[in-house]
Amino acid sequence: MKGNIACYIAFCFCHWAGAQTTGGLEQYFYVRKGSALTPVLIAHVQNEKWYGEVRYNYEEIKTFSAYAGKIFSDEQKTHSYSIIPIIGIVTGKFKGYSLGLDVTFTENNFFFCSQSQYTFSSNDHYENFMYSWSELGYEASQWIYAGLALQHLQLFQKEGEPMSYDFGAMIGFKLGKWTIPIYSFSPINNNRYFILGLNLEFGKNNNTHIR
Repeated sequence: MKGNIACYIAFCFCHWAGAQTTGGLEQYFYVRKGSALTPVLIAHVQNEKWYGEVRYNYEEIKTFSAYAGKIFSDEQKTHSYSIIPIIGIVTGKFKGYSLGLDVTFTENNFFFCSQSQYTFSSNDHYENFMYSWSELGYEASQWIYAGLALQHLQLFQKEGEPMSYDFGAMIGFKLGKWTIPIYSFSPINNNRYFILGLNLEFGKNNNTHIR
């Protein structure tokens, strides 16, 4: 199965050659009281039909992953959408493979983004997990946006493991090709934490907010 996934990812990357390519580099820091600063690194690239992404420290600490998928999208004057089924391999501290779905929808200055995945462990099926990240926001101007964010995590280490939900607020500042997003999760209790980002888009501005 993992060999087939690797072949599919290679097939997608080959189809970027000769097409107008856009992409970005993203770096996030998880800031929590009493915990070490955790960096998350992400790079993505795409053309009109194909999407690819590599991550570090995303699924697990000291873990690298690579994803590829087919883009289904449409863009009109006042609204647009993008749906990208993705498939990937995961290696490092966590080893396995993952299936996911990225969805983006915009209506005038409002936007909704969602990224969900089910990740399978190659070592123990009790390490499988389901994770999603969603954002709902409004672009007040070309240089600032704000809204709400939600993280959902479902572990399967034991039967009846409860779902975990983290609600938060976000604000982002856009300076040319640079975006600086700031997230605050569980802000009213002692488990609060922050995520600080520094992102760079190259090529056409894809207007993506999600992480």
